[in-house]
Amino acid sequence: PWWRYVSILNMSANPDHPFHVAVGNNKVLLEDPKEKGIDLYEEMKKLYESTYSANGMTLCVFGKEPTAQMEEILREKFGAVVNKGITMPIGDSVSDAPPFAKWHQLLLQNPVQDVKDL
Repeated sequence: PWWRYVSILNMSANPDHPFHVAVGNNKVLLEDPKEKGIDLYEEMKKLYESTYSANGMTLCVFGKEPTAQMEEILREKFGAVVNKGITMPIGDSVSDAPPFAKWHQLLLQNPVQDVKDL
């Protein structure tokens, strides 16, 4: 399943780099932060306010609708996304540490269960 790939990415990520994919259960996303005195909801709001801006997003769509109709739909659905003019970090400006400590590393995933379907 997809979450195993995410887990492999997280395990191979450099702990000194901010790259980590946040997925988990109540323990990881609720109890552990609480024990550390972190309000995850407030932290997520701060992240949203400081980084979510129309100028840092790209939208890719395809459909059979005519261009004018598609544009109308997209403006209705995404027009409220505010352009805060935030400068997005790019490349090395995110962190001095590389995202993965070992770039030339072979990671193998073994299946948990042998499943064969026809």
